[in-house]
Amino acid sequence: MKKVFILSSILFCCALLFADVTIVANPGNFPSIEKAAYAEKQVDFWDADKTDERACSESFAAVELKNFLIKVTDLKDTDIKFASPDKMPAKGDIFLLGSEASNKLIAKYSEGKNLSFNSDESFNIRTTKDDSRTITIIEGSDRVGTMYGVYEYLNKLGIRFFGLGEDGTAYPENKVSLLGDVDITHNPDYLTRGFWITSNPKPDPNEMHLWMARNKLNFWTMQDSQVHKVKKLGFILCVGEHVNQLLYIHPKHEYPYNCEKFEGDEDKPKDPYKPSDQYQGDKNNDGKLSYFEAHPQWYGLIDGKRSDHFAWNGHNFCTANIDAATEFGKNMAESIADGKWKYADVVNFWMFDTHYGWCNCDKCKGQGIETDRFLRLVDVVFEEIDKVRKQGRLSRKVLISPLAYQETIYPPTKPLPEGFNYDDCLLTFFPIGRCYAHTISDNSCTEVNQSLCDSFYNWSIDSGRLYKGGIFIGEYYNVSSLMSLPVVYPKIMSSDIPWYFKKGARHFNYMHSPIVRWGTWTLNQYLMARLLWDVDVDSEAVLDEFYRLYYPTTYKTTKEFYHCLEKATANIKAFKHFITLGGDHRFYLTQSWAQCLTNKDKPIFWVDHLTYEPKEMTTNDTLSIVEMLDEMDKARQYIDESLLSCSDEKEQARLMAAERRFDYGEKMYKFLYHLVRTSMFFHQDNDIVAKVEFAKAKIYADILKSITDMANVTCGGNIKNAFKATQAVEAYEFFEKKYGN
Repeated sequence: MKKVFILSSILFCCALLFADVTIVANPGNFPSIEKAAYAEKQVDFWDADKTDERACSESFAAVELKNFLIKVTDLKDTDIKFASPDKMPAKGDIFLLGSEASNKLIAKYSEGKNLSFNSDESFNIRTTKDDSRTITIIEGSDRVGTMYGVYEYLNKLGIRFFGLGEDGTAYPENKVSLLGDVDITHNPDYLTRGFWITSNPKPDPNEMHLWMARNKLNFWTMQDSQVHKVKKLGFILCVGEHVNQLLYIHPKHEYPYNCEKFEGDEDKPKDPYKPSDQYQGDKNNDGKLSYFEAHPQWYGLIDGKRSDHFAWNGHNFCTANIDAATEFGKNMAESIADGKWKYADVVNFWMFDTHYGWCNCDKCKGQGIETDRFLRLVDVVFEEIDKVRKQGRLSRKVLISPLAYQETIYPPTKPLPEGFNYDDCLLTFFPIGRCYAHTISDNSCTEVNQSLCDSFYNWSIDSGRLYKGGIFIGEYYNVSSLMSLPVVYPKIMSSDIPWYFKKGARHFNYMHSPIVRWGTWTLNQYLMARLLWDVDVDSEAVLDEFYRLYYPTTYKTTKEFYHCLEKATANIKAFKHFITLGGDHRFYLTQSWAQCLTNKDKPIFWVDHLTYEPKEMTTNDTLSIVEMLDEMDKARQYIDESLLSCSDEKEQARLMAAERRFDYGEKMYKFLYHLVRTSMFFHQDNDIVAKVEFAKAKIYADILKSITDMANVTCGGNIKNAFKATQAVEAYEFFEKKYGN
């Protein structure tokens, strides 16, 4: 009996020393917090009742909090319990999660406190003492704010979600204690923060979704199979791209009305449009009437003929034709209300990706420049959306995001229609032809960025601007032609993201993000997330912390690796994609040298932004190809040194991931370098040396053909291998025929 008494005393003392922790959250109608956390498929995130969605997201936040507390504190799984907010737990430290709408216990600790939340994602973390125990309140403006508050609490404990999955997560070196005295409120700077991707869900972005939530990113493309999961994580879902016309006014789609000139469609609704004088009838004899057969005048007048060429880069329909515009808008509105796009929060309203595919009829041209015409069409779409709202079929908030891009990069020249719906309009500024060797506001970049900067200024803050709606930035950090090369943008992001914000932008995304096998891209993703949440964050401190905590034993050499890599890839747009030269009222695309390699009539280097050897310049100064290769060689030396000296297994895995992506880029750079030199000697009619250079290019071409997993890391990627990713296959094959024997 004495031994039992002694053992009981010891256990009692231990219980006092390691008091239980209770995480209080509201599971709503679900049987437990653990069940609610993963019940997203049972939740309607689009109805008026927010009870279940709050329960799901806030319970998930509670589970995340417990899982990570176990990893960084002395608390064990059995030390942490979950409880509903029915009553205050009697003992132990307590976490109260939620808002006053979901957790009634929070109200007791909110009296007289003005939290100054400015969005549903805002949160406050505060602690208070109750005798010997600590009560931590993580209060969100709503469910997403609560979740972000939990992740910020974990951040304060020393956890960093730098990269994907467990390998990408950095933990404090030693066990930590719960925070004892804190009171912080966070509001997001950019309201929309994230990525535009294609809607193909392969490869699986599950790890990226979690990484985004943990880093307070919220913008993603809608994917039907994952829509409930990402809504739980607080995502804003977008739809739409250059295929919108293919969906909603395709010339070959069956005409949906009873056309009085056609027999066999009497069971269809009454035709709301006047029959066309250009009516063609069933021209292809398929027994059906198509849109184009019924109304050829709805489609673009190109070279004197109405065109039904619909494709990604096809001919836009006649936007000045009010019947065509109305039908297009009606079909889109129907889809948003209860069709294909019924879960969308943001609709990307893009026309075809074309430079010369706009209708040339007098009525269209009379409306003004392409931007004027485009925004009139946007107004018609808003009118059709308003109709379905008045019918009671659409209650959720939906933003329409037209684009300032290529031919519409310039602001309108004519006033927008009276009553234009600015509240729900979010124009996306897409500077696809920009240079990344200079910041967007760098006045020395007279060849490229200066004109784009002026255009953005005229859209966003010019006192005489005609567009008065919201501004979304659509960047191109991984534009298609870059093929996920190991490009890093610390200087560009640190300057541009705050600059855009100060000039009026409140929404930001970039295209074609890698979603697996990030490697060096981890730096971009993490820095961008930090800047979008807080544009005043100290970028240098963020970067230094990234190098120190992500690469703890090779901090110095790995930091130098990234510095060299940044220099080597800064001029990537001119080298691998294209830049856009500013001109009077138009931008002119400049394809990279790859378009000129096999044509002796065109100089290979004809813009300041791309030279072979160093050149003294007061404007448009960038690294030459020779200098880029030199920086790649330096980066190779540093990454090799880091790998050789690394003494940490987890860090080694990170270094190897970075090295694999770097190796892919290094091989491509060397292939392109020797292909350029082959072309230079070809232009000089020096076939002897050209043949020697081509033999070197062939070595790297063969290596690139064996690399099959580095380019295919974006959603829907279908590049066979790294050789195809060079996008210089045609030039290579030309020289192979000439010098390959």
